[in-house]
Amino acid sequence: MKNLLVFVCWLLALNFEVLAYKKDPDFLEAERNGAETCIRLVAKTDEGVPVPNAQVEVLMGMTFRERAYCLNGTTDTNGVFVISGKTTGNEIEIKVQKDGYYKAFKKLSYIRMGREHEVKDGRWLPWGDTLNIPLREIKSPVSLICHNAGFDIPNNGEWIGFDMEKQDWVAPAGKGKIEDFAVNLKWDGKQSMYSDLLELRVRFSRDGDGYYYGDKTYGSAFSGVYQVDTNQCLQTELVCKVEKVDGGWKETGIPNGKLMVVRSRTTLDQHGAVIDTNYSVIRSISIFGGWHGTAEMGLNYQFNPIPNNTNLEPKR
Repeated sequence: MKNLLVFVCWLLALNFEVLAYKKDPDFLEAERNGAETCIRLVAKTDEGVPVPNAQVEVLMGMTFRERAYCLNGTTDTNGVFVISGKTTGNEIEIKVQKDGYYKAFKKLSYIRMGREHEVKDGRWLPWGDTLNIPLREIKSPVSLICHNAGFDIPNNGEWIGFDMEKQDWVAPAGKGKIEDFAVNLKWDGKQSMYSDLLELRVRFSRDGDGYYYGDKTYGSAFSGVYQVDTNQCLQTELVCKVEKVDGGWKETGIPNGKLMVVRSRTTLDQHGAVIDTNYSVIRSISIFGGWHGTAEMGLNYQFNPIPNNTNLEPKR
């Protein structure tokens, strides 16, 4: 009872704070008719080199979509473009592009989750913040097998191989022939949000197979890695779970901002050196318990079918 009372008091105080904040006349005016904003956009490569003469298009959001308007221009010799104009703060959509680079994009809002930013003297704060935009070079794209879909997991409690090239479970569960990795489902049969046990173990059991974590580049049309770092130490197992937390549920697996760079189908010589192998990147693995007695694995990956080719930049 005491904890419930504390929670109710906290909730009332939060609502009072938000409502009081919304009564601020400067904010109400900015919400209705807009306030000035100033953002210093900087376009840079992965190496931090400024990109001049990149085309910038900015949609300045207003309360009503028909009142929105666009700003257009190019970055200067320092890769800078200053976004300056009036907006009601709900949406600012930014697109940056240049020949030889992947497109970049960003959405901004001065209003998030019911909590408003400050408005002072007709200006949204913070004023003049720097926003770094990743303009990544188009280097040497190759043909990769790209897949983003869900797969019903045929067995509960048994290890099942998955063939990334064939995009299917290994026979007899599917039409796959070579195991790139295997999964083992443990599930009580309940839908995800009601389940007490929903876990998917992923393993790379062949000698020399495994993965390491690479970084995603948010805001770019190409957010993956260009090349495999063959000097990385490899992990061989991953556990994905759906867990109950504070009356809700959350899914864990690949850490936020990361992707799995995978080595599979590896053949080693007598000294443990790699003779042949294939590389891929797994962007996400998810697990979902359905209503009809089946669990589903969501899988987003890009597989290079050419043995020993470390290039993971896909053709578009």
